[in-house]
Amino acid sequence: MPYLRIESEEIYYHLESGESDKTIVLLHSLGTDHRIWKYQVEAFSEKGYNVIVPDIRGHGKSSCHNGVSVDHWVTDLLHLLDHLKIEKSILCGVSMGGVMAIAFTLKYPERVQNLILADTFAKISPSSVSEKIELTAGVAKEQGMDQYADTYLDSTLSNSPSAKAIRHSLRQAISEMPLCIYESSAESCFRVNLEEQLSRIAVPSLVLIGEEDFKTPIRLSKLIVSKIPKAELRIIPKGRHLSNVDEPDYFNRSVIEFLNIQEKAYEEA
Repeated sequence: MPYLRIESEEIYYHLESGESDKTIVLLHSLGTDHRIWKYQVEAFSEKGYNVIVPDIRGHGKSSCHNGVSVDHWVTDLLHLLDHLKIEKSILCGVSMGGVMAIAFTLKYPERVQNLILADTFAKISPSSVSEKIELTAGVAKEQGMDQYADTYLDSTLSNSPSAKAIRHSLRQAISEMPLCIYESSAESCFRVNLEEQLSRIAVPSLVLIGEEDFKTPIRLSKLIVSKIPKAELRIIPKGRHLSNVDEPDYFNRSVIEFLNIQEKAYEEA
């Protein structure tokens, strides 16, 4: 299994090679791991993309010995791209992965070709942050990670066949995550404030939001679109908070259509 050692940490990643020099990096949500992209890896590699799917620090097979923060996640991704000799990539993140993708793009804009943000946010209203943390890390502390995994997935996934088929893998990822790291990750993710910097993002961006995503209301996606100059919004019918899992065919088609348009525009420029 491929790991990258960064000081005292080991970051796991999966690499699926395509037939071109185009690379897409898939960044998972809070508590899950690389397996959340089950329906995207093959679909995107078949379209020619090299697909990189890391376990974010503290999640899945990646360690967390020296703390966790958005800055840590961003730095880890930079080291991974350098290690794989990838100068520029397409970043695609869902929920917490979207926060990470935004933060990376703001810090290293020259390393990002396009940005795809799904069911995510740049800032949560300060009055709602504590409640958001309580509904995730607070409940996890009360129930324990094993029981919380079911609580979380019951309130998050749709009843689609694809969501049901992947539930076991997601449950395993959440239930096996140490509570203290989950708490730290939730704090880091939900207290982020990137809203005022969004206008600095110059790359064409696609913002996806599940039609039935009640965890990240559509207004948060609309805010992102209003701030990023070259952003467009697409709503995924029947999708909930993890739209890439709930409605993978629609999700994948939306991403590929967007990237095809961007590739054509680049060739014509």
